[in-house]
Amino acid sequence: MKTVGKYEIRGLLGRGGMGIVYRARLPVIEKIVALKILAPHPTLVDLLGEEELVGRFTSEASAMASLRHPNVVDVLDFDWCSGRPFFTMEYYYQSLGTILGEGGRAEYPS
Repeated sequence: MKTVGKYEIRGLLGRGGMGIVYRARLPVIEKIVALKILAPHPTLVDLLGEEELVGRFTSEASAMASLRHPNVVDVLDFDWCSGRPFFTMEYYYQSLGTILGEGGRAEYPS
């Protein structure tokens, strides 16, 4: 099973220009979380540089962690694995589209 730090990866939730979000499990306490790891598109790395992207990713995690609102997930952890930063958030099993009643299936490029 693939791991990121102490977390076991359980599946892909989404992918964007800056990172990848996985469904993950913290084995010791059996907690399911959403884990976002910095995995920028090569074009972003060319445009901004790795150091700038790490700074922006870290700022995102810090900004999210400072918010307390029922519509914003809590950041639970921040760490590094294989030279890349990642953070974990609360995991909710329904997507916003499902909650809003949207149909269709999301597909992600491989």
